[in-house]
Amino acid sequence: MRYARAIEQWRRTRPRENARRALALAGIVAVGVAIGFGVAFSLSPTGTELENPFFGGFAGFIVAVLSGSIGLARWDAGAPRRAQLAYRSGSGLPELTERQQQVLALDAASDFSFGGWNSSLAFAWTWVEMPADVRRRYADGARGTSPWPWLAITPLSQLRSELDRQYRIASATDVEVLVADVVAEGPLSQRFREVLASPEAETMTSRVAAVASTTVFDVLELGEARDGRPAELLLAGDVERAIGGVRYAYMAGHVDAERAWELLDTLAALAFAHYRSYEEYWARVAIATAFRTDSLEAVEKQRANLFGLRERGWPSASVPFPSTVSEARA
Repeated sequence: MRYARAIEQWRRTRPRENARRALALAGIVAVGVAIGFGVAFSLSPTGTELENPFFGGFAGFIVAVLSGSIGLARWDAGAPRRAQLAYRSGSGLPELTERQQQVLALDAASDFSFGGWNSSLAFAWTWVEMPADVRRRYADGARGTSPWPWLAITPLSQLRSELDRQYRIASATDVEVLVADVVAEGPLSQRFREVLASPEAETMTSRVAAVASTTVFDVLELGEARDGRPAELLLAGDVERAIGGVRYAYMAGHVDAERAWELLDTLAALAFAHYRSYEEYWARVAIATAFRTDSLEAVEKQRANLFGLRERGWPSASVPFPSTVSEARA
């Protein structure tokens, strides 16, 4: 009911909206009272209290107030869903393919952590998906919060500032470089390789193993080339972070949807070719998170998010993992 509360707070600042809400509730109560009187008058004489029309009217009043309040609150709670449907309809966004949902599943834990969208290229509302006339009217958030007054959509300028702060992305070129770096060797993997070759390697591997609930052997194995393939390092962590960066860059308007999906597919192909399941991928992400944050809490929250999205039945929890390397690259 948090959206219902948000709408109620918005309504309190607008007397006209308050009046409309009161009028709607009054109408429901009037109907309830009328039904109560009608039921009381229609009862056969039995000498019971229900025969008293005033008792029937009072009972109708109580039931109508309760049901009206609950019903209107539930209507408010459904407003974001109705707005999202209107948003998607106005943007003309196509439904995801199975392949696209498989790609987005690699970023599902992050989306779940803040209630984001995992069955959409954008993980939240964004001006770049709004119709052109709406974007002009609101100047991408510079003039007004959104077509839905109670829902504040982050201005495009603020999105770009946050993207630059978190990812050092300020242009389309920066997005391309982000992906190219991961294909070559991502920043997490580079740091991991450096520490493995340093005097701190033993301390680091022991700590990461403890935080990620794995063995030191599993951590050390990530730095070893096997079967003619280069060392895995922290590929999963680099892929997860870069997928989030590309999606963020799309929302900020640095790349269009077509190019964003191409870049995401390049990143996903690395994970699909290297891992055999989402479970294996997320186990490796946990090691990367342990290395990056040195925080047991961060790893546990990530696992809790994965458990939560499975419990809630998110599509990413049931979408199949590409079964072969050739399918992953298709």
